[in-house]
Amino acid sequence: MPNLNLFIIKDSGHLPHKEKFDDFNNIFFNKILFNLNNE
Repeated sequence: MPNLNLFIIKDSGHLPHKEKFDDFNNIFFNKILFNLNNE
C-alpha cells in the first residue's frame, strides 16, 4: 500500500465515529473523500 495514510483520533475507543463524531467526520469527509474525488 504505497499511498497509505494513517489518521489517528486521539482519546477514542473502538468506535471513533460515535465517540469523536466531529473529528471522525472532519477526517472522513474533508480529507479522505475530498482527496478521492480530486485524484
